[in-house]
Amino acid sequence: MLTSQRQSPGRESGALADLPVILSAEALDRIWTGDFDGANALIEESGHVAAATGSRLPPFAGLRMLACQGREAEASALIEGTIAMAQTVGA
Repeated sequence: MLTSQRQSPGRESGALADLPVILSAEALDRIWTGDFDGANALIEESGHVAAATGSRLPPFAGLRMLACQGREAEASALIEGTIAMAQTVGA
């Protein structure tokens, strides 16, 4: 997978600013293929890297995961939190 190939150079070169986006894209791909465990691991790693770098990447992969699993209450809460964050930072 292209995104898998892009993860290693980002990690090795220290290009952490791009890594959350790459990990999120890979997670979205895994969700579409039904690999929820793999996607969840990537979502978690993306969150850790984003927190460490101060990135405010919207949780697209997390939202897709919750929606595909039919977890409506959790998805709704995450959507509301994302909207609130966007309003706070002016996005």
